[in-house]
Amino acid sequence: MDEVQNLKNWESVVRSLLNRGYRVFVTGSSSKLLSKEIATQLRGRTLNYLLLPFSFKEFLKARKFKIKRYFSESEVSKIKKMLREYLHWGGLPEVVLKENKNRIVREYFELMFYKDFIDRHKIKSIETARVIYEYLIQNFANEISITKIQNFIQKTKGIKTKTTIYNIFR
Repeated sequence: MDEVQNLKNWESVVRSLLNRGYRVFVTGSSSKLLSKEIATQLRGRTLNYLLLPFSFKEFLKARKFKIKRYFSESEVSKIKKMLREYLHWGGLPEVVLKENKNRIVREYFELMFYKDFIDRHKIKSIETARVIYEYLIQNFANEISITKIQNFIQKTKGIKTKTTIYNIFR
């Protein structure tokens, strides 16, 4: 069952199938399927698998680059070029293997923004939420605070309220 989180009471259906002896595989891309959030009805009957993006070594293999002990200068140059690409686009398999990277990354961004951020947290101020979301993605490795976010929003959108920001992070 794929994207099962979109069905109401899916846990009961899965539990019923398991009780009848069926092997059930549940997949989805939403944060609603995080192991800590799966309903207690399925506790003890689940195996979770975390699928991660390609490591740089896996990225090279996916690009059919032969990994060996020593490299020529041209191979080192090629590896550096691929490293820049890996750092720019990341290691998501679909992005690595397909040509239309911009469209795929944009679709991922929009899907996560609306499904995992707006819908899940019932956020009303979508414009402010979009600015905050983009700020968080751009600054994922930096220390953040409500004040830093507010200053960024004021500079980019002129929105001055901390209350909206606090409400989004509740």
